[in-house]
Amino acid sequence: MKEGIASILLGAGLLCCALPSAGAVAPHPAVYATAPADQLLPADLPAIPLLHTRWLVRDGVPPNIGAIAQTPDGWLWFASTAGLFRFDGVSFSRYMPPAGVKLSANIARIGTLADGTLWVSPRFGGLYLIKDGKVRVFDERHNLPIAQVPRVAAGADGRLWLASGRGLHVLEPGGEKWRSVEVEMNIPKSVFDIEVDPEGTVWAQSASFLYAMRRGETRFTPVGSQDVPGSLLQGPGGVVWNFDPNRPGVRRLTPGTTSIHIENLLKRLHDVQNPYIDRQGNFWFPHKSGVLRIALDVDARPHAQGFTPRQGLSGRDAKLVFEDREGNIWLVTDSGLDQFRRGRMREIALPAYGGEARPLVAGPDGALWIDYSYLLDVNTIPEHFAPERNVDSVVHQMYRDPNATVWYGTHSRLWRLDGLKPVQVPLPPSVEALVQQPIYAMAKDADDGLWISLGPRGPWRMKDGVWTQNGGIEALTLYPTTNIVAGPDRRMWFGSVGNGLAILHDGKVDKIGPEQGVDVGTVLAILPDAAGAWLGGDEGLAWFDGKRAIRIQGEAGEQFQGGTGLVLARDGGLWVNGSGGLAFIAAPELKRALADPGYRVRFLHYDENDGLMGAPAPMHPIPSMVQTPNGDLVVSTTGGVFNFNPLKTVSNRVVPPVHVTGLSIGRDSYPLSDTIQLPAAPDNVRIDYTALSLSLPRRVRFQYMLEGVDSGWQDAGNRRSAFYTQLAPGAYTFRVKAANDDGVWNEEGARVRIEIPPTMAQTWAFKLACALAFILAAYGLHRLRLRMAIRRLSRMFDARVIERERIARDLHDTLLQSVQGLIMHFRRIAMRTPDDAPTRPLMQEALALATEVLEEGRDKVGGLRTAQEDADLAAMLDAHGRRLAAQHGVAFALEREGAPRRLRAPVLDEVLAIGREAVRNAFLHAQANRIAVVLRYGEREFELGVSDDGIGIDAAGHAGRAGHWGMPGMRERAAELGASLDLDSAPGKGCVWRLRLPARLAYDDTGGQAPAAASTPREDEVH
Repeated sequence: MKEGIASILLGAGLLCCALPSAGAVAPHPAVYATAPADQLLPADLPAIPLLHTRWLVRDGVPPNIGAIAQTPDGWLWFASTAGLFRFDGVSFSRYMPPAGVKLSANIARIGTLADGTLWVSPRFGGLYLIKDGKVRVFDERHNLPIAQVPRVAAGADGRLWLASGRGLHVLEPGGEKWRSVEVEMNIPKSVFDIEVDPEGTVWAQSASFLYAMRRGETRFTPVGSQDVPGSLLQGPGGVVWNFDPNRPGVRRLTPGTTSIHIENLLKRLHDVQNPYIDRQGNFWFPHKSGVLRIALDVDARPHAQGFTPRQGLSGRDAKLVFEDREGNIWLVTDSGLDQFRRGRMREIALPAYGGEARPLVAGPDGALWIDYSYLLDVNTIPEHFAPERNVDSVVHQMYRDPNATVWYGTHSRLWRLDGLKPVQVPLPPSVEALVQQPIYAMAKDADDGLWISLGPRGPWRMKDGVWTQNGGIEALTLYPTTNIVAGPDRRMWFGSVGNGLAILHDGKVDKIGPEQGVDVGTVLAILPDAAGAWLGGDEGLAWFDGKRAIRIQGEAGEQFQGGTGLVLARDGGLWVNGSGGLAFIAAPELKRALADPGYRVRFLHYDENDGLMGAPAPMHPIPSMVQTPNGDLVVSTTGGVFNFNPLKTVSNRVVPPVHVTGLSIGRDSYPLSDTIQLPAAPDNVRIDYTALSLSLPRRVRFQYMLEGVDSGWQDAGNRRSAFYTQLAPGAYTFRVKAANDDGVWNEEGARVRIEIPPTMAQTWAFKLACALAFILAAYGLHRLRLRMAIRRLSRMFDARVIERERIARDLHDTLLQSVQGLIMHFRRIAMRTPDDAPTRPLMQEALALATEVLEEGRDKVGGLRTAQEDADLAAMLDAHGRRLAAQHGVAFALEREGAPRRLRAPVLDEVLAIGREAVRNAFLHAQANRIAVVLRYGEREFELGVSDDGIGIDAAGHAGRAGHWGMPGMRERAAELGASLDLDSAPGKGCVWRLRLPARLAYDDTGGQAPAAASTPREDEVH
């Protein structure tokens, strides 16, 4: 392989250069190798040991990318023949300039200046400077050469340098026009590249020479020849390098010395284009058949590595390389875009293995036993102690006992290591006779007895070379054992299927199961301590405190299933190697989860995105993860064995910039600004946002909040859009923040103000108009209801008058005529009775009384037919009361309040009837000393009050006595009038009747006495 590499690699004289005291910069003469060239990278070239991701055109990669740049806000920019694009790690979007600025769709070159300005050069001339959303345009009106601009650089003095192939141009700070300086500064027109190093030296490259001008100087000095236009590269520490396509290698231009000597390894490679030096000092050479990387180890020894379409490169022809601020390497090919990044996991190189995943144990000195391999530590080359490989020799389980003896099991065989020599340990003949019986677990108890598990056949124990099935414990007979672990307190723990767990202590077995809350499925991993044990099962993770099990779940509902490897960190955190990858739960999270079983823990997650390939095998080995004394985690999966040191791993501490990228309603998008005006009554508002963490964008987490709508931060996970419906008018502020793959949060995040005007129906004027319309409508309905009520009362009054007239006629024609006839007949009898007869006075008295009744009957009939012209309610009630007062010897008084007003005839009759009944009841039943009547003629209502100071009525008597209809009749009359009739009484406190009738129904304000049939309320009296 070395010969193959030597035949293709580009010779690079990394030459020590010195800057002469006179000011001239002169490189050391280059040394070039003469090995034959090859057009292809060799197939046996080691692959670049970085994690790789690719995007193709179908993923949105712009076509014909000519340059890459990154601005301080985190965006990755691409120059393309289809326009200027930017990338957030998830999606590509074309840049749209502000209104009034026209940007060519064919972009050739881009770059970033020291102040973060993005310079953009279209293929057919012009220059754009983009910063903070503003675009500055230069063209021939600003003395810009009419040609493509390959390179723009910013000097230490604030000047901008422009190389165009048609002369070197300078733009002074604050200037508007470019100035050609080839004559002034002693440099030819054909300058194709320009670079400024940290010392302020300006380096320029023409078609035939290299030039340098130190800070403070005014003219360039030639420092070397050039065959054809190449490129200038700036590496770590500001070291500037030069590449010449026609010469083998790169040359260091910045003065200084170097201990890197790779010119004997690097040979000439045809079709190299746009070489690159990353921040680690590694050289990248894009090539027609892939990419070549010269990596330097800690001793500055170069190692050639490659990556081609055979390993998954997006295309065959690699064109250019770029490193972002997080250290990711981006490679453009003819068919797509590739990313190379450092992984946290390192795979340990081991020989082939016939099983699913390799068993492993660790020693106290950092040594490792993995399958048939022994490693002095994780960084050493494995030593193989049993080279045979066949189906029967596959190692399923390994165990290191307290005496430092390593045991391992194959099919139906048990072995121990004497140094690195395997020694077979006899098993019971019945076990060795089994075909391909694996040993599932091994552990030694406090009495130096070795326990092994045969799975569903139960455990065995060996003491002093003698095997005992089930260890002689009846409770463990055929107990299906998946794992055996010795605890620190002489207890032995046995995992089993069906949430089963058995604890052996002093010969007694306690069997634990679902009744104690164990719900992790088959118990695979057990990590005991004096307080209890962590349990990993095929369905989840739990802590068992000796009495109950507490299930542990992740913040998004993760169950930590298939946990066959459990390691307790030194700070109390827990590592879990499960089917979903490697997880770390910090100690405070565990403490909170154990205190609150409903709490869902936050955790760190590692998987193939970190270089951890595969997943733990479902059964073998257990444990699938161990920790060395120096903190290294060694993880076994179906994809290999991986090494990871959490204390030494490089974490991503770059705070991810957060941006709001779009706002839309349906298909309509709205331009972004500090304040976005939306139309009234928007529905289904979508707000898009992103965070520019390019290493692992799939692990970026977001939280957002719309102030005025959301009560707190909404956890969006990896979702990059927020949706809101039926937003009310007003001003809102949308805020979003994000965390990168290592949980580093950008708490400031991004925000945008949203203003939504009200619709016509949402304005205060409209609401007031609606309220007024409602009031008017309610008033109209009220008037309509009153009109209908008045009409109803009018019809009722008319019907009553007609009925009264009929009754009056009937009474006159029947009862009164009959009474009149009886009186006349009785008078004739009386006249025939002698004057001295003892019955004569009685007859005279009866005739007088009958005459009085007849007169009263006539008065009643007259009242039924038509109201009296001068009817006076007060006079009639007063006469009625005084007559009863004379009969019963009770004081009576009537008072009037307010100016008397004439009542409507039907109202007068009903009020008179109610008043008479109330007065009569008081005289007959109240046993009162005083009875009073009050008539109140108010502007809004008429009120009749009848009160006494008698014995009162209890609550049960308010409805009246059974069989008596006086009080019910009063209430019926009041209801027919539309009046309210209330009784206020209690035993020993007298009675007060109050009849209230609205003025519009009570009074007759026509100016004269109307007939009863026409005495109805008028519509114009309704208020």
